[in-house]
Amino acid sequence: MWDINGLMAPSRKIASKIEELMMSFPECVAAMLRYFSQQACIADVISIGGARTRQLWDDYAQSIMPTVYLRNRSHTGAGIISTFFGNAADAQYACCLVDRLSLLRDTAAGNIASKLTAGKRVIAVINDGSEEPETLSLPELAQLWGAQYYAIYCESDFEVLESLEESALVILEIKPDLDQTQDFARYL
Repeated sequence: MWDINGLMAPSRKIASKIEELMMSFPECVAAMLRYFSQQACIADVISIGGARTRQLWDDYAQSIMPTVYLRNRSHTGAGIISTFFGNAADAQYACCLVDRLSLLRDTAAGNIASKLTAGKRVIAVINDGSEEPETLSLPELAQLWGAQYYAIYCESDFEVLESLEESALVILEIKPDLDQTQDFARYL
């Protein structure tokens, strides 16, 4: 006979440690992703692009409200936003989580954005400074696409999602604190 409680004890201990560290380092990448997932979990469509971003979501996203999300399996990042726009074409509210490089590899997706039906489209970009330098800044890209741009530095900044118009295209640049992210990883 299996002792299910005994088998689950280590994972509960790890989950408890993660929660404790997120409270200690509220602006680390894991906590910032958790805050975003708490807002995104009510979306009609959630798309997660890029292997690293999917791993972060799987490890740290909220788990109270069950969510189903689409995984974009592109290894280069090409086409992630275009695919998201296609999957979310008729959604009233849709969210996509990507890394900065994946977004910049699909800048042509902006041509699709203007053809979508009315609805909220939120593209959240994790910018933890770990990727190659950008050729186009995210505020410039948002302007090119006719999107709103918001930089997110802490939990309260995510409140902007609650006040979006019914037909908004938004690029959220999530900028976690690099020192807190390193401390989180070190203590985990």
